[in-house]
This record gives sequence, C-alpha cells and structure tokens, in this order.
Amino acid sequence: MRTALLTNPNAGGGSASAFEDLPERLAAALGGAVELRASETAEALRAAAEAVGREGFERVLVAGGDGTVQLCVHGLARAGALGRVTLGIVPAGTGNDLATFLGMPLDLDAAIAALARARSAPLDLGDMNGQWFANASCGGYFGAVSEATSSELKSVAKRLAYVLAGASVLLQHTPTSARLRADTEFGEIEWEGPLSLFAVCNGMTVGGGRPLAPEASVSDGLLDVFFVREVSTTGLAALLLKMGRGAHLEDERVIGFRARGLSFEFAAPTLVNVDGEVEAVERAVYRVHHHATRILMPVGGPAQLVNS
Repeated sequence: MRTALLTNPNAGGGSASAFEDLPERLAAALGGAVELRASETAEALRAAAEAVGREGFERVLVAGGDGTVQLCVHGLARAGALGRVTLGIVPAGTGNDLATFLGMPLDLDAAIAALARARSAPLDLGDMNGQWFANASCGGYFGAVSEATSSELKSVAKRLAYVLAGASVLLQHTPTSARLRADTEFGEIEWEGPLSLFAVCNGMTVGGGRPLAPEASVSDGLLDVFFVREVSTTGLAALLLKMGRGAHLEDERVIGFRARGLSFEFAAPTLVNVDGEVEAVERAVYRVHHHATRILMPVGGPAQLVNS
C-alpha cells in the first residue's frame, strides 16, 4: 500500500516541525514505506494532497490539527481521490477535535501505536460552498472568534487561545439577519430572523473540546446543526458556558436539528469558519457527502463507526 505523509510545520504553533523522524517511525509501525510531503503554506499543503491523490497513493496520513485535515481533504477532493484513499491523523494541532472524537491519542508515541492497530472505517464529509470539511463549520460569533484567534496566540496560549479570543469578540458581537432553509431528517424547514451564531457539525467538538454536537455521528449521512437567535451579551455568555458542557441544546433560545443539506442567506457578509479556514460570505450552502472517504480509527473508537 502506497502511503504518503503530509505535514504542516505551523500546526499547533509549530509542533509538527519537530517530527523530523516521523516518516521512519510510521513506516516501522505500519510495515511499509512512508513518503513525506512537507508544506510551508496552506495552499502548498492543498496542492500536496491533490498531488498524492493524482499519483495513486492509497493511504494518506496527516500530521496536524483540524485545519490541516481540512486542507488535505480539500486537496484530495480536487483530485477526485477521496473515494479510493484511507486517511490517518497524527494529532499535532491546537484543537485536534476530530482526532480526539475518533479516539486518537494526543501523545505522539501512543498515536503511532494506535495507527498501527487501527481499522479502516467510513467517514462522512461536509462542504460549505464547495469548501470540504471533516469536522465542523461555524459562523456568526464563532466565525469572528476564529478570525481573532491568530497563529501567534495559538502558539503562546494553545487551547486557551480560543477562550481569550472569545472573550474579546463577545463584547463587540452583534447579530446578523439571516434566512435559513434546511432539508432535515423530518422534512423541510425555513426560518428567518436575527442570528447570533450557528454550527454545522460532522464531528462532536470544536475549539479544542467544546461539545457542540454531543450526539454527532461521522457516518450517518447527516449534519448536526444548531443556531442561536438574537440574545444579549450576557445571554450569549451564559449559553457559551452551557456549550462548554454540551447542555446548550436544552435551551429554548437554541434551535437544533439534523440535516442532509441547508443554506443560510445573510443580510451582510458574515464570517464562517470551515475547520479553521475563515471567510466572509453572504450565502453559505451546506451538503453532506455520505461515506465520502475512509479513516483509520483506533481500537475502541466511537461505536457508531465500529459498527459501520
């Protein structure tokens, strides 16, 4: 099996750059050669993923965080290779939300050992306006927090960076008028009004462990969605505390559902995060791609994947 390793030296504040012997260690654990494709920029990493997809690699390992995985997925999608590769994650980012949800250890030695014993399982993927993602896409307040969480802040504060940026954004945040249409598991829904924030999740957590979608499955063909209508600053702060423990979906100010596809139309350009990549959009159209690719899942990973 041809195996490529994509690395992002900037992931996790530069921690991935310390893995100079990682290809050799992975090759020894997996029992075959591992070809390193290192990248210095986001576009270079997307291009590297596209290249290994076109070159026929069957297994693509990613050393980085959720943003690095997203870049890899997007590059493989451009090559039309998602359906014939198996992904593997070596957690080396700030949040590592998808890897943690799948049960991948954050310690490097343990992660290598877990990959050696892992099994291949199906993985759904989402896309927003054609931008593919594996874990989640969030907007409104969440998008503004992502924009404010610089690489320098992540390097110094690690996961605390999200908290520091969130506190700063909270004091300045204002809702955006929006129109929602969604194809849910129970039929079509529409909603219109001022929107404080929203999340469209394939995985369970974002921002280094915040459980926005406590019952998410990455193989059920549905995206877990919720949004928060206009609330005061203090109200939003209280909801964010609930989100920290996964209790927000019980709040009457939160509307949640599962959907095969949905769209938001905003009255003004709104910041949206797609697994770490942030852009301002006036319309966000989401689709789920059921079992779009496969992922190496550690022994003891989520039951909903084990049984797929």
